[in-house]
Amino acid sequence: MESIKNLDFGNIDRVVVSWSGGLDSTTLIALFLEELSVDVFPIFIDRKQRNCAYERASILFFEKYFQKRFSSLLHSTFTVSLGDIYHQFKRHFTDADIHGIYALRNSDIANQAARYSILKGINAIAFGSNVDDQFGDSSWHYWQAKEKEIQIGVKMSSFKVYVPFHELGWAKKEMITWA
Repeated sequence: MESIKNLDFGNIDRVVVSWSGGLDSTTLIALFLEELSVDVFPIFIDRKQRNCAYERASILFFEKYFQKRFSSLLHSTFTVSLGDIYHQFKRHFTDADIHGIYALRNSDIANQAARYSILKGINAIAFGSNVDDQFGDSSWHYWQAKEKEIQIGVKMSSFKVYVPFHELGWAKKEMITWA
């Protein structure tokens, strides 16, 4: 299993990580802290999702755990709400398939992470997207395009979007093995 240390992160010393509280993003934060000793600034996007309370509980648990082990590297989780935009679509398009309702959900999340990153003076964001993710906005090609979009949109050619699990070829199995 390839190590995250083998990936090219340039001079990265700080990164904003989109944290859902799930396996993928929690493992990603652990990797940045444990393997790379990078300052991690987590952002949680409240989308009024059905499992929001469980996601928040997971974040609170692991935030305390990581703070004990990496107090100087893990910063407090910033939470931002997108409101109920997905529920509005569900109400109006009751027969639509789930892919239509959640199309470009990761783009919404990435935009908030990029905004937070810029406001913090950080030029890197990271996502726990992995090779098993099924949505179109979870693919390696999507994330490359998203990086370019953000670079153009914020006029910063040095801005980076990292998706290490894609680069490593990791699915959930590899994340669990590492953890």
